[in-house]
Amino acid sequence: MDSSVENRKIWTVRVSNSPNAPTGRPEIWFHSLIHAREPESMEQNVYFMYWLFENYNIDPVATYILKNRELYFTLVLNPDGYVYNETTNPSGGGLWRKNRKNNGGSYGIDLNRNYGIYQYWNSSNNGSSTVASSDTYRGPSPFSEPETRAVMKFVNSRNFSAILGAHTYGNLLIKPWAWQDPIPTPDDAKFNEYLADMTIYNHFTIGTPSQTVGYKVRGGADDWYYNDSVHSPHRIIAMTPEIGTTGFWPTQAEIIPLAQSMLFTNQYFAMIGGAYVYPVSTTLNKTVYSPGESGTLKIKFRNKGLQTAQNVKIECTSGSYYLNVPITFYNYSSLSSFAGDSSTFGFTISPALPNNSAVPVLIKFKQNDSDVVYTETKYILTGNGSVTLADSAENGFGKWTTNLGWAVTSSQSHTPSNSFTDSPSGNYTDNSTNSMTLNLPVNVSSSPITLLSFWHRYSTEAGYDFCNVEVSSNNGTAWQTVSSYNGTLTTWTQQNIDITSYANSSSQLKIRFTLKTDPSVTSDGWYIDDIKLNNYTSYLNSVNTTVNLKTINEGFYNTSLNSLNMKDTVTMYLRNSSSPYAIIDSTETTVDSLTFTGSFVFRNAASGNYYYVLKHRNSIETWSKAGGEAYAFGGIMSYDFTPRQHRHTEII
Repeated sequence: MDSSVENRKIWTVRVSNSPNAPTGRPEIWFHSLIHAREPESMEQNVYFMYWLFENYNIDPVATYILKNRELYFTLVLNPDGYVYNETTNPSGGGLWRKNRKNNGGSYGIDLNRNYGIYQYWNSSNNGSSTVASSDTYRGPSPFSEPETRAVMKFVNSRNFSAILGAHTYGNLLIKPWAWQDPIPTPDDAKFNEYLADMTIYNHFTIGTPSQTVGYKVRGGADDWYYNDSVHSPHRIIAMTPEIGTTGFWPTQAEIIPLAQSMLFTNQYFAMIGGAYVYPVSTTLNKTVYSPGESGTLKIKFRNKGLQTAQNVKIECTSGSYYLNVPITFYNYSSLSSFAGDSSTFGFTISPALPNNSAVPVLIKFKQNDSDVVYTETKYILTGNGSVTLADSAENGFGKWTTNLGWAVTSSQSHTPSNSFTDSPSGNYTDNSTNSMTLNLPVNVSSSPITLLSFWHRYSTEAGYDFCNVEVSSNNGTAWQTVSSYNGTLTTWTQQNIDITSYANSSSQLKIRFTLKTDPSVTSDGWYIDDIKLNNYTSYLNSVNTTVNLKTINEGFYNTSLNSLNMKDTVTMYLRNSSSPYAIIDSTETTVDSLTFTGSFVFRNAASGNYYYVLKHRNSIETWSKAGGEAYAFGGIMSYDFTPRQHRHTEII
């Protein structure tokens, strides 16, 4: 990427499973250390790179990114400033920010105030300095520095759809505009959706510079990336994370946890550069069922990516013999950028399932027929489970430890007469972290499926003050946020949160409710009532059933080569052998073009007599011979569709 003012190379690495040459895939750029005193910005990019390398062909998201994206990483965008800090403070702690341009009596230009266009660089918001000795000195003109000119040349030579320029610190995620902050960009709704998704786990504060760092910026990188590079007709999505809270040089012990706090943010950002189908919600029609009952799971989804998603498949399969999901997937030929849809899956719980049990459904989103971009396990619960915690706020704080102003109040409650609240005497305070923490840990190791439920209402400054529900699996040593709320909810509403993956079968599970506020604007706060932990025993599949088939699908056979024209993805249904021939189970596999064979694995169907029904990409169905076939749960069966007598002669 050319050289710095002191003639040091600015190195960039391309990361994909074909890194030696560009492939035409969506391109995303991650850069760091534009400010020389912010090394954690680099560390978290290195961590993300290693996660990709170490999880290729292991984790589906890592595999998809490396197969379908070109990622570019520039770890040190300001090499002169970084070397200067290494020289003055070899053990760390150097606070030089700018490059090392000799200004004649002082040194350095703030590279993140040196971007154009002139209108951005010279905005009337005073978001940079014209004094050469200042830390925010913008330079004599836009792109006056070799480092920013190198960036301009590099960006204009590539086809980036998204750029994430990392900084420290503050736990913030910042969107444009900066030069006319707080006026929003034309894509503000899209930016806001991205910001909300990207911070779902780390809960960074989101917004424009004035809404996050608390000051105005002019001549910043993101404005130019977004609207004035040669790619401005499609507008590069550009954002800035500010990582950490303890300063520019976090302790050694903080480096990895801070990098981990950015992992999902980086994964998500890499995905949106192309097509990325992502869930909006997964909703069961009930919270708790009875054995033998039927229900539905509705999955709403949206293509959050900047390109059209092709051959989308939404899958929902049973993870237990006790749960039958007859239709296991829906196909969508394409989904344009930011278009959404939904799939509803029916299921039936076996009457033989013991009460107070949980059976899993396995959700997968696929693109390009088979590339997995999202996975989730959701549990269907029967009965009330074993109650391991119940508190209706009628007996005070006997089970809880609080700080600041938490109290029991009778002014609001879901069930008479009391509820917990963070600020009983009025509005909460600014710039505070106010928690109510379970005193004694709960042992969920024997019934690991854990449902946290509570009733609440709240009023906070939307987007800035948050009601966070947190879980610790190690007696409070480390906490994870499992849900977060902000804005206004004026009616008592029940929340049911599956915290199984966070509880991790722990014998030392703790729950914490935390109200976290920013430096300005207050409101009434959070009211919580009827807190419960219900635990369930999981019933997973122990066996699968395999049917090996031979089939030559109509329209795909090449007589001269005695082979199929291509490998064909085929769906197989098990249908009852008597009218109305209900679908009992379904799955799919690839039929080999030379041997005409494929193996189909089923999870749901019990032993019985079924029709085997094939459906391939030309939508023609082929049924097995009249009367159906004997099917043994847990067994391995074979069937050959190629003889004419093995195919049903009537339309059913």
